[in-house]
Amino acid sequence: MLNHIDKVRISSEIAIKLHYNFDFQNSLKAKVDETVEYSKKQKEKVPLEKGDAVSTVIHNVNGQPHTWPENRKYIQFLNANMPYILKEFGLAFQPIEVVNSWVNKHSKGGKTVEHKHQFVDLVVSSYLFCPEGSGNLLIKDPLEYHRANDMVESAFSKDVKYQYPWIEVPVKTNELVIFPGWVNHKTERSECDIDRYVMTFNFKFLHGPSM
Repeated sequence: MLNHIDKVRISSEIAIKLHYNFDFQNSLKAKVDETVEYSKKQKEKVPLEKGDAVSTVIHNVNGQPHTWPENRKYIQFLNANMPYILKEFGLAFQPIEVVNSWVNKHSKGGKTVEHKHQFVDLVVSSYLFCPEGSGNLLIKDPLEYHRANDMVESAFSKDVKYQYPWIEVPVKTNELVIFPGWVNHKTERSECDIDRYVMTFNFKFLHGPSM
């Protein structure tokens, strides 16, 4: 009988979680709603958003969220933790910065379809307000082509909600999920009558990543 198992790590993490208290209702909601409503009225829509969903990635009437004074402390939090975040992904600590940001609002029936963030090193998805039933994050296993045959009859694939290679990542209010830009991901369809708000930051190395 085994009494101890040592894990041997041969690759970097695909996604990690952190927690931060956004105090969304008091500090961000009014500005986010104003930005979302402006985007909702524009003719040009974001094709990744389906159903009752709005993204401000094209139209940020108040400027991109990472430039907001209300997010200054959050930026400081991310910068302070960046050495540890990069270490988890097997990356050396070097200058990295936010290159763009936006907010998605999903009402009942809304979702974001499969996509990745090209030419971006890290994605930080921040769950400002995520009521129960409003949908989780789904990440596609990047090794699907290598592992697909092995996973068909595995115990892992029998006890999960989604068919491999999709992996469900449960999310809650004040959680942030961080993953590389090359990872394919999407969201569940919201089944909640209360809106979900997610703020996304794209980070990019100033001089290209080094291992």
